[in-house]
Amino acid sequence: MHHALSQPEIVGMIVRSGPSRRRGFYFTCLRLNKLFFEETVRVLWHKCNGSPSIKDLATLEIGRRRFYAQYINVLSFGVAWWIGATLDDDSRYISHLHDLPWPRLRELTFYAPCRGTDIKPLLRTNLVKFAVRDCRELNDENLEWLRAGSSRLRSFDVRLSQKGNKIGTQELQKFLTHFKSLEKLGFLGMQWTLESFETVAQYSRLHTLACPPILQGWPKKIESGLSTLTSLTCAISAKALEELSRLALRLTYLQINIEAPSQGLVRAASKFENLEILKLITPRGGVEWEISGAELISLARNCKNLEVFSIDHTTSQYDENFPSPPGTPPEEYLHPTGVDMSDDNIAAAAQHFRNLKEMKITFGNAAGLSFASIQSLCENCRDLESLIITCDVDWELFEQTNFDISFPAMTDLRIQRATQAMPPLAPNDDVLRSIVRKLADLLPSLTNFEIYTGEPFEHDLSDAVTKALNDGTWRMGDIVL
Repeated sequence: MHHALSQPEIVGMIVRSGPSRRRGFYFTCLRLNKLFFEETVRVLWHKCNGSPSIKDLATLEIGRRRFYAQYINVLSFGVAWWIGATLDDDSRYISHLHDLPWPRLRELTFYAPCRGTDIKPLLRTNLVKFAVRDCRELNDENLEWLRAGSSRLRSFDVRLSQKGNKIGTQELQKFLTHFKSLEKLGFLGMQWTLESFETVAQYSRLHTLACPPILQGWPKKIESGLSTLTSLTCAISAKALEELSRLALRLTYLQINIEAPSQGLVRAASKFENLEILKLITPRGGVEWEISGAELISLARNCKNLEVFSIDHTTSQYDENFPSPPGTPPEEYLHPTGVDMSDDNIAAAAQHFRNLKEMKITFGNAAGLSFASIQSLCENCRDLESLIITCDVDWELFEQTNFDISFPAMTDLRIQRATQAMPPLAPNDDVLRSIVRKLADLLPSLTNFEIYTGEPFEHDLSDAVTKALNDGTWRMGDIVL
């Protein structure tokens, strides 16, 4: 064998660039010699790009555990649930992994509470990515261990409940000062200060930030910063958001967690001209806030690259980033007040929402909106795939109207009824079949249709559309009720 094949760099290049799609290539490499074996195992673990089963790894005999630990890049601790009951919690196996070598471990994530467990031994490795969702044992000492052992850390994403936060502001400041090369930083649920905000604002590589509330006046305290930031998740007032728009010019993703009564948030968000995604998230139970038709028009005119505009709600008491799942009735939540929301304003905004693909816009009061708003959005936003909207549809008028257009991009349409003012239609199979056919002609690619209402006819209509979608008659035109 040529002496070059005894060099790890050469062998590694051969294994990485070899014909991996050829059947048996990696298997052959595993059997050549120790060096080829080690480099092949490294590639195979990396290409899996996932964590092994924590339970399976922890229950192996110690020799095999030590062997596998040499090649693992990712460890992820989670919780298995079934109808509200905990089936298994990976964190209870942490003690079995304490004494193992982790020379290649780069990513460590906890999606488990980790109650009563010591995670420090896993923090001594040179991590690149560390992520936590409500790990109750995360504290000041853990941050000290990270500072001491993970100089290459690039991603730190921790999201805690207020009750689960054991990190002090001083230790957080030490941590933020130490890791100035972070590219992704998240610490929702913690408390921070103006000093910490100023520190983070000067990070030269930071592109993603999920942080505690940014207070009014803070952005004015710094002359420059956040120049590389493209994604921001936080609670913030409209005035503070306007102040921030001077700094974060490259922002493409903005999620506002609404924690206090607010006005003008959408108008302030419209100052970020490069926005592609805007989400406004309210907690379960809701906070009173409002959005006006003029704000919506301003957003459409200024943010021409916007693809997603969503008003959503959390379902998790721990994580402000878990929006309500599909099928969750909007009426279970407190919606924003729609001020001067009309079909005309929706139409004016739709003319500028050229790149919009997803829109979820529900209000506590939107009596001024009708099917005309849906039609305006679909006609102008030709890439619109998903629409959830509060409006009242006059189905009798809809059934009598001839539509000479179709909206092939739309796959998901959900309607929340605004009022009970519309005259109810009596159940009638012929009318129902006619409406379903018109909907099928308008929305040929539809896969999901729901109406959140107490009106019997609309329940029947929603069921009839779902049946046609499921039995394949939707695209055939032969609707069978």
